Amino acid sequence: MEQNDLVCNYVWCLHCERTYKVGEHRIIDDIEMCPYEGCDGDLWDGMSWEDMYRHHPEYPEIPIKGAVYHQ
Repeated sequence: MEQNDLVCNYVWCLHCERTYKVGEHRIIDDIEMCPYEGCDGDLWDGMSWEDMYRHHPEYPEIPIKGAVYHQ
């Protein structure tokens, strides 16, 4: 597994329920937002994928880009 694909390198967004890599975001009015167009979550609305995966071991260890994962 490459360093880029470690479970700790992903964030799950509470608003759109999708994941993105740490460091990916959009800037809107000087606020770092979830990188997905149309999502109104900011970086404070994120949970580490590592924590999400711990609560949902049925989800993949490395999330699929764009997939929705319900809490």
